[in-house]
Amino acid sequence: MAKKKTKVKRIRKAAGNKLPDEITFDYVKSSSHRVILVSGAHGGPTIDARFIHMSVYNERQPIPQKEVFGIDAKGRLSGLKRREQRATNVVREVEATLMFDIDTAALIQKWLGQQIEKIKAAKKMTKKQARKS
Repeated sequence: MAKKKTKVKRIRKAAGNKLPDEITFDYVKSSSHRVILVSGAHGGPTIDARFIHMSVYNERQPIPQKEVFGIDAKGRLSGLKRREQRATNVVREVEATLMFDIDTAALIQKWLGQQIEKIKAAKKMTKKQARKS
């Protein structure tokens, strides 16, 4: 991802009041880390215009609210008798809400653009290779 400017005073203080020529960042996954499929997003600027909030969601078909099965004489399930379904035919399950300041949002926008270009280039290369075979 693109680099965000780190506070120079904090870096100087950590380095004995002189500016180091490099800094190392360690990436550690939090205990709540997980992979989220994102089908879309909803959000916008906060009321005070200090941040952008973005709620990401995945789309899926709804699962039944309730199912009722019959039981045969031997105590086994004998088949579905009825199903209670939600009124909607698509569920948007909001997975997380992300908050960005404008500088971070701009860096993420730039980084996403770079990743999109990489995928386009890879697809173009794959098409060329397919034509050759």
